[in-house]
Amino acid sequence: MSVTISLKGASFDRLKWRRNLALFPSPLSSLTTLCLLYYGASSIPLAPEEEDDSEPDGDEFYWLHPKGGIRGITIRPDEDGFSLTLPMAAGRVDWDAAAKLAEIGRQAGAIVHIDGEPFLDGDPARLFAAGWDHDYRALATLLAESDEPEITLPIGNLVNIKITNLDSSPEEFHDSLAARMARYGDATIANQEYVPRSDGQECRAAMVGGSPTLVESDIPAVLVYDNPALTGNEYPLFDGLPIAMSKFCEAMGDRTENLGEWTYVPSFTVSEEADLHARLDQASDSFDSVERAPTPSLMLQESFSLMQRAPVLVFLLMTDTGDTNTTAFHDAVTQVENDHGGGAYMLFSLATVNLQAFLSEAPGSEEEQIELLSKVGAILADYPPLESTQIRESLVHLARTLRDLFDPTRSSTRYNTLLESLQHTLEPAPDGSA
Repeated sequence: MSVTISLKGASFDRLKWRRNLALFPSPLSSLTTLCLLYYGASSIPLAPEEEDDSEPDGDEFYWLHPKGGIRGITIRPDEDGFSLTLPMAAGRVDWDAAAKLAEIGRQAGAIVHIDGEPFLDGDPARLFAAGWDHDYRALATLLAESDEPEITLPIGNLVNIKITNLDSSPEEFHDSLAARMARYGDATIANQEYVPRSDGQECRAAMVGGSPTLVESDIPAVLVYDNPALTGNEYPLFDGLPIAMSKFCEAMGDRTENLGEWTYVPSFTVSEEADLHARLDQASDSFDSVERAPTPSLMLQESFSLMQRAPVLVFLLMTDTGDTNTTAFHDAVTQVENDHGGGAYMLFSLATVNLQAFLSEAPGSEEEQIELLSKVGAILADYPPLESTQIRESLVHLARTLRDLFDPTRSSTRYNTLLESLQHTLEPAPDGSA
């Protein structure tokens, strides 16, 4: 059964609620990749501003999927607040996250109700237990009455998972389903390249191997990499030939999983599995392809990994030593997206979702940060001019926004010098090289 938690009231300050979300360590610091599949947003948007006294669009909504959650939380703006909906089979972590969002709402002046009744501090655990027991029985009934050997459970309307059994108890089913969702949530969106066919046409190929990935189901082929993080080999196997997606899934067996609009591909290292290597080698003849063509705007995994971290490197460069105020990062990213559009939309989204992880592994000195950002500039030099300019301008705009947050009067020599250094580092050389 689904339940709705409402945050309403004349004293409810929506903007304060939005700002306080960035201060709270969970759940916004632990959203999974599945959120990016949904709308690619880097923060929780507010309802439209009612400058003309019009009501928010009732069809507009946002979806959160916290790590450890099962079906996530839908946030929908309404006339005087927000509604947080937990769908049928929402997990324990989903309930905990919704309770935290509700508490932040209380701090912003909201009156909090669940299905019209007061939402109390002790409710989440009790309501989850009662709701999960009810949902377990309902799913068991659906499975028993289904004409098919499985039932489908939508996750955020973009991923559909198949359920063929419910384990031996509600608790075991919850834990196995949560573990299953954790696999999908920890996966990254597969990078893509365009490969030419013998008929002169190009087609998309997803890059797989190494970390778990989610591949769009309409992509017809894959390029297989041998886990570059472990092997150091950054080039595709099998002479760079793409493998038809259907043949790749056949060779992988039950290790891949069809999730509706996406296919889950686990981590694997081909060089450590002789049988898998033989099957994929045979399958590499399945696709009509000639020599792999370079596509400047698409990156190998190492380059893409660095590009994801570029906004965080800019943030660290512009902060005082040892001060990693993530609220400033969220505020600056929101400002850049509002002012500058979507030139670096996905990069900013990935940097925000993975902010804590990127911060924990980022270099601490300005010299190292500048060195890595110079590599970003070199990568951008190989991009198409429009794409390169959009990303470069977005990163510089992020630096300016951070400078203005930390130094509103723009009087600090340090910040102005860092901004000039960053602009110089990212600018292409006159001959087009970095």
